[in-house]
Amino acid sequence: MKYGLRIRLVLIGSLIVWLLPAALGAVSLAELIEADIDAGLISKEEGIIYQALAATNPGYLPEHYQLITGAPDKSATILVRDAWVVLAENLDLAAKYRGVLGTRPLMQTQYQSPAGQFWLHYDTSGTHAVPAADTNVNQVPDYIERAAQLADSVYNYQVNVLGYLPPPSDGTLGGGQDQYDIYFQLMPYYGYTSPELAGPAPWDDYSSHIVVSCNFEGFPPNDDPEGQQIGALKVAIAHEFFHAVQFAYNVHADSYFMEMSSVWMEEMAFPEVNDNYQYLHHFFDDPQEGLQHDGQHRYASFIWPKYLEENFGIDIMRAMWCECRYEIAFSSMAYVLDSIGTAFPVEYLRFLDWNYFTGSRGHLGYYQDAVDYPDVSIMRTHTIVPDFNYYSMQPPEPLGSNYIVVENLGGLKGIFTFELDGNPSASWGVAYIVDYGADNYFDTISTAFSNGEGKAYVPYFEDTQRIILIPGVTCNYGQVYNFYYDIYIRPPGDADGNHLINIADITYIIGFVFGGGPASHPFAAMDANCDHMVNISDVVVLIQYIFGGGPFPCQ
Repeated sequence: MKYGLRIRLVLIGSLIVWLLPAALGAVSLAELIEADIDAGLISKEEGIIYQALAATNPGYLPEHYQLITGAPDKSATILVRDAWVVLAENLDLAAKYRGVLGTRPLMQTQYQSPAGQFWLHYDTSGTHAVPAADTNVNQVPDYIERAAQLADSVYNYQVNVLGYLPPPSDGTLGGGQDQYDIYFQLMPYYGYTSPELAGPAPWDDYSSHIVVSCNFEGFPPNDDPEGQQIGALKVAIAHEFFHAVQFAYNVHADSYFMEMSSVWMEEMAFPEVNDNYQYLHHFFDDPQEGLQHDGQHRYASFIWPKYLEENFGIDIMRAMWCECRYEIAFSSMAYVLDSIGTAFPVEYLRFLDWNYFTGSRGHLGYYQDAVDYPDVSIMRTHTIVPDFNYYSMQPPEPLGSNYIVVENLGGLKGIFTFELDGNPSASWGVAYIVDYGADNYFDTISTAFSNGEGKAYVPYFEDTQRIILIPGVTCNYGQVYNFYYDIYIRPPGDADGNHLINIADITYIIGFVFGGGPASHPFAAMDANCDHMVNISDVVVLIQYIFGGGPFPCQ
């Protein structure tokens, strides 16, 4: 059945799916602001300003917003960057908020890092005071000394070792000459990076400064051997300094790519911390949410740069950021993958394949730390084949996917077929995995889908425990895309693909074997005796079955 006809069957179910989230859970500040925008109480631009103020100067928020509290979040950089853009474009809002948004904090004292790359600005008393411990009694808190060492280490790793551009100079802002400034304040974020002045390059590079938490009290646990506070400090500096590096390439870069890259950089700089693992369930619990999805999902999406790094080396991300100087992130990723002899749809589908082999399904040959990642969520499990006319319960977004498992395949022979009928506005592909048990797998992908329609075939599946099918949207545009699918067995010997065994199949195979005719797709469709070869014996099997009362092919 065509997609356009099938869609009418699920309108009510889809409406329920969309309405449920509004009825569940407490309201966050972001949700309250969004509701006020929708109600016309504030403009979208004001909403962006209020989101940034919540991170930088919450005392300037309207009172009813100040009452909303929540758990610490990773980074407020995107909020601050977007508010900075609003202030540059809206003179009225700039006149009202320029003095309290994007300006550098005023701190009590400062300390230069050992390598001379950074000035660290901090308080020793009051609301924003850093921990007071000073074991070497040099009048500089241990917290600041360790932060300075970490900042120098991060700069060396990202700029000198990995070869990224350094942040553009801010001149003498902050008190130092061409040194980068880090400020320490009490806030419900690990940190943020605030853009400031246009740099010298012919693209949109900007100088910046960083603000991080002054104590990381009440933040999520991590695995750092130096303790949770230092672990959080490590990843905050690595994350936010990489945002400063990103501003050297394009201050207007796509937010999802900025965040997934910065969380990935935490993993590269400080693999012992594992703070980023706290976000992974946002990705693996909801694979239908695409790589461009916002919220904490974009932090969890560091798994995509991790896939690229483990397959193509650590330099691939720098190559993509170089392209981001002039292109959107999706185009940059596609260009770089094309340049090394592959393609974005191919690698995205292989990425979906890798994401099955995590957690309890962790397997050699995939992520190095796969067993430490969550299991990916399975949308539906089928135990009866054939099974027809199903649709996605969780329609995937652009660059999103679903996981479908088919079990109980014993006694069936032929060619396992997964037929997808998706929204033709999207680009589709399918990754599929054949699980033979005992950690024995076969996996592949199919990207040849036209107008949203395509088939994935698994011949010789008789000894399998299950087949895992992963339809994915390989384009970066649109909202959500539903699809329908059928699961069935194509008879062995059905060479012409009409789901029947008759004389036309005999003619087709004879044409291939003796006349140079086309092969079936898949090739195994011509293998009527299941000996993994195509020759005259397959013709004989079909003749005996059709005309002589012989057994069904492959029996």
